[in-house]
Amino acid sequence: MDDLGTKGNALSVFEVDDPANVERIVVAFASGRMKPDHIGFAVFDGDAVARLGIQTQKTPGSTPDAAVNALHHDLQQLTATQLAALANIVAKGTADEILKKRLTQLLKDGLAAARLDQNKVNPQLLSQL
Repeated sequence: MDDLGTKGNALSVFEVDDPANVERIVVAFASGRMKPDHIGFAVFDGDAVARLGIQTQKTPGSTPDAAVNALHHDLQQLTATQLAALANIVAKGTADEILKKRLTQLLKDGLAAARLDQNKVNPQLLSQL
């Protein structure tokens, strides 16, 4: 899995507190992109991550959705071994994607319902909605 890019030995993740929130989390994350395009995501077992001994810190997210930001965590001080084990856990999780047309509609819906703060959505993305 080549999408586990870390920054400063940390990996940004969002806790799925309710399966119904998965799309909302993905849309909030996608609102920082430059254009609406399909986006892949994976939902994996947080308990399995905890068993790896990975240090987790709840930190505020930086998406335009305040509710999603409250679900943000950093997996910190990841070693190469932990990262490899984490990739295995993610691979065993549920991978899916939201296609461009659906993502575009979800972004519009999020803006219309004021779940997304328009001032924090990527301006290039806004111009294409």
